[in-house]
Amino acid sequence: MQRANPAELRKALESLSAMTKAGILFVAMPVLDEQDLATMRGESIKRLERIIEITESEEAPGTK
Repeated sequence: MQRANPAELRKALESLSAMTKAGILFVAMPVLDEQDLATMRGESIKRLERIIEITESEEAPGTK
């Protein structure tokens, strides 16, 4: 197993902090390698975009 570098760990902790403050439930997942990291980041972006869509649709006038 390759250890994560300190800069990557700081980025992960910043993401964790932001999601916690926003009240977003998340699951910490270990990363296998660089390709796995890229895949998981892409999936995370898709999920956050979906959360934004859901939130915006709930807040739109006349949709409640």
